[in-house]
Amino acid sequence: RNKRGVTLDLDDARGRELLHGLVATADFLIESETPGVQAARGLDYDALAAVNPRLVYVSITPFGGTGPKAGWADSDLVLLAAGGPLRLNGDADRPPLRLGVPQAYAHAAAEAAAAALIAHHERARSGRGQHVDVSAQQAVTLATQSAILASLVGFPDGRRVAGGVGLGPLTVRFVFPAADGHVSITFLFGSSVGPFTRRLIHWIAAPYHAHMAADE
Repeated sequence: RNKRGVTLDLDDARGRELLHGLVATADFLIESETPGVQAARGLDYDALAAVNPRLVYVSITPFGGTGPKAGWADSDLVLLAAGGPLRLNGDADRPPLRLGVPQAYAHAAAEAAAAALIAHHERARSGRGQHVDVSAQQAVTLATQSAILASLVGFPDGRRVAGGVGLGPLTVRFVFPAADGHVSITFLFGSSVGPFTRRLIHWIAAPYHAHMAADE
């Protein structure tokens, strides 16, 4: 796909010089250093925007590039706990459990990609690049689909239920036993999610209805 790679030592003056040359004609720069490291090298957004004002500079960090948590240590477990999803994972009578597959930075990368394209769209109109600062914790919070704000708008807080979630007086199961293990189906309702659930169930039931019609 006409891809090329190069390895640079950014703590070396020659490496920084080569990066400047690449940045001069680049559309995007994506970095995930600890906040402050690139600034100490003279490679932060302000420095590289002087080289290429059209550059879309994307930073992916645990808690954002600024603020009281910017320098905090992180892990997938820490970010999922700080972002909220861990609260509903596990049995009701036990502490929360970590998710089986690391996901925090997968969410951060998806948010970074979307934000970078938005910045690129703006650049096509204004001619100016910008700095996209993505917090993995905030990206994980967005993945709760606003449930973290439920109590603020009078909606009951979700309760931790193994294989599902508790919503007020209701317990909604997401994991069901199958002949060869278990299957997970997000079966929800309401004006926002209900139409998707209805189409899913119609699709699942279609072979059964076709079989019954053939028998008749």
